[in-house]
Amino acid sequence: MKHICIVFFVLLPVAVYAQGQDNIWAFGINCGLDFSTGIPLLLRTHMQTSEGAAAACNANGRLLFYSDGNHVWDRNGNIMPHGDGLLGNTGGWAINYGSSTQGVTIVPVIDDTNRFYLFTTDCVESIASGFYPGYLRYNLIDMSLNNGLGDVDSSVKNKKLVSHVAEKAYAVAGAGCYNWLLTHSYGSGQFLAYKISASGLDTVPVSSYATTSAVPDSNSYMFGELKVSPDTRLLATCSSWGHVELFSFDNATGHISNARALDSLLPNGYGIGFSPTGNKLYVTPFMGHILQYDLSLLPDMDAVNASATPIGDSGSYGTLRIGPDGKLYTSHANENLMIRINDPGAKGAACNVTSLSFSTDPDMHFQVGLGNPVPAGDRQQNDMVDTATCISSDPLQLQAPPGYSSYIWSNGDTTATLPVNTSGIYWVRATGHCPDVIDTFRVQQHDCNCILSIPTAFSPNSDGRNDRFNVISGELQSFHMEIYNRWGQPVFYTSAIGHSWDGTYDGRICDAGTYYYFVKLRCLKGDEIFRKGDVTLVR
Repeated sequence: MKHICIVFFVLLPVAVYAQGQDNIWAFGINCGLDFSTGIPLLLRTHMQTSEGAAAACNANGRLLFYSDGNHVWDRNGNIMPHGDGLLGNTGGWAINYGSSTQGVTIVPVIDDTNRFYLFTTDCVESIASGFYPGYLRYNLIDMSLNNGLGDVDSSVKNKKLVSHVAEKAYAVAGAGCYNWLLTHSYGSGQFLAYKISASGLDTVPVSSYATTSAVPDSNSYMFGELKVSPDTRLLATCSSWGHVELFSFDNATGHISNARALDSLLPNGYGIGFSPTGNKLYVTPFMGHILQYDLSLLPDMDAVNASATPIGDSGSYGTLRIGPDGKLYTSHANENLMIRINDPGAKGAACNVTSLSFSTDPDMHFQVGLGNPVPAGDRQQNDMVDTATCISSDPLQLQAPPGYSSYIWSNGDTTATLPVNTSGIYWVRATGHCPDVIDTFRVQQHDCNCILSIPTAFSPNSDGRNDRFNVISGELQSFHMEIYNRWGQPVFYTSAIGHSWDGTYDGRICDAGTYYYFVKLRCLKGDEIFRKGDVTLVR
């Protein structure tokens, strides 16, 4: 009889980001990078910025739009309706357009693939001149308009949230179905966290005050990056004149606390970035070497500071950004040279710093900014159950998780159950209750009479329980087993079906410890199975 073996996989509840959403970067003067093929390829854009920038893609990596804080371009390179006249980064000021470190940040509305908030900050130059008081502004983009090419909502354009904000803004996933937009006041230790959920933007921020004596209040925090670690537990800032601080971040409440100073060796630090694993922190200078700190030494800040290691060649570097390939990138300003840290989690020179040179048109220039990443607009949780069950050849009813309003299976069905009678991988996405859930089922045809059961330990003490190392199987054509001690010497072998080992060799009792087996068998239907592993002999 044909049988089907079904295996359910479960993953821990975590926020999962669509893999393609960070595929396209837009930055500099008419520049961008496309990671869709797995390697960064030069992309022409209409961008005109020296620092702040951002681009949004859908879950499949298709470009939706990009912005330098003054304009919004659609995926075809045309300015969106109402996409002119944005006042951020700092538009409207005659000097140094696009001169705010993190002047543009895009944050999607949760569970809405069409609406995005675009936040902008002013640049230090406009603040110092009195042209603007350092506004954090927001705009709303609706991709359902203009035949799917998008439109800037004219009623939600250049809206002021707060003033006296530095050149810092960064978006990060929250603990639930929401994102945070984080920013920092200049001249003080105040952080502001704005929540963006399915209901939209909450204009009342969560305010935190955290600083160290290493950073004076007067004119501090004006420029330099603010970043959150991939696990969202740490936040780091690189502030005016190279001051670097590390904080604790609570992605459930938006609160920032526990300020700690890093003894930066850079008088002009600017960019900051975590390795994908969060065990290393990197700081880039306007001129000098990139610095690496070992965060695995936390909470010992003396050890973290002592771990500061210059890497790569001395040069003029910009902001830092993790690529979709897990490598860390920074630009070599005005040289159209990208610096790549190939193994950001490795210590010191082992992180492997290389340079990528791009052949550009005369009007394309890398600058100091690489743009801000965009957090996910949806949340999903993958579930698994690590069990296997043999059933008959009748169709198996796969069951979606209960309590959701809609379902979509991998074959397009929209019911709560799916009958299957063939091998394959099936999944269902349940929506309507945040977070979304994806259950995955791997269904395999299997001769259930030939399933092996191999113990991990046995105790040959004549008590009638587990006295022999016995490989349990169904009906077989042939069977062969070999067992070796830890020095590789054979202690047992057999080709007799049903034969087992009693823990002796040549009539002598074997020592307790680990032994290694090799099993080869042929099922009644002719399928061959190989297994190898170890077993513990207990005395």
